[in-house]
Amino acid sequence: MTVPVELLQEGYELNTKRISDTFTKLNTTERHFRPYGNVNSFLWELGHLTLTRNTLIKLLNPAEKLTVRPDEGKLFGFGSQPQAPDAYPSPDEVLAAFQARGARLVELLGSVDPARWEAPSPYPFPNMPPTVVGQVFGLLLHERMHLGEMNVLRNIVVKNREALFGQAV
Repeated sequence: MTVPVELLQEGYELNTKRISDTFTKLNTTERHFRPYGNVNSFLWELGHLTLTRNTLIKLLNPAEKLTVRPDEGKLFGFGSQPQAPDAYPSPDEVLAAFQARGARLVELLGSVDPARWEAPSPYPFPNMPPTVVGQVFGLLLHERMHLGEMNVLRNIVVKNREALFGQAV
């Protein structure tokens, strides 16, 4: 199989840029805002994708030594429960980790051994192909899904700043 590596790299780079740009335009209160009190916050979305990027790095290079924040899986993993804002790491730390892991991911994509693409993945993601290449593409789509959720959160916050936070729009 010929893998369009450049397309994958561009996709992950675009996600990093769009998510980072949106995140930096929100203040700390807005980053923690959860509509209805139980919808995931922008910070949770970013932390979740940061955690997922470590999975991608391991998919591409199983020997990679990962940088993992304490309680990262508990705070941002699938099925994690919303916490009070002070339970989370600083938004700037999460953003920096997201960007660093994104840069490493793009670097690894350019050096994957062709045989690795068709290797079985050690991660049994539901509704995803069982190969490394299938999951790398699937997780790119996963990031785009969360980017869409972030865009909805951003629109709610930006269009309702005064009503939600007492700030002028």
